[in-house]
Amino acid sequence: MVVNWCSQEKVLMHKAVACFMTHGGWSSTLETVASGVPVVVYPEWTDQPTNAKLLADVFRVGVRIRLEKMGLLAQKKWEGALKRLWMGQGLKK
Repeated sequence: MVVNWCSQEKVLMHKAVACFMTHGGWSSTLETVASGVPVVVYPEWTDQPTNAKLLADVFRVGVRIRLEKMGLLAQKKWEGALKRLWMGQGLKK
């Protein structure tokens, strides 16, 4: 289904969502914590690195990865992040 707009919070709370990938903006950070869905966060600038640290290291609801040059995401990093989430490494219990 393709829609013009939808509530990200409602999507994240759907039982079919197992993981969320975000740059770590403040709204996404709040919605991620509220939904309880594990997150892969790839911060780029301004508040995003701080939000990523909160999600990964403080709240322990996800993993943080770094983008490659030109904002690209290496497949190995993405796979590694998903494996860490699947195994629950670093997540709160």
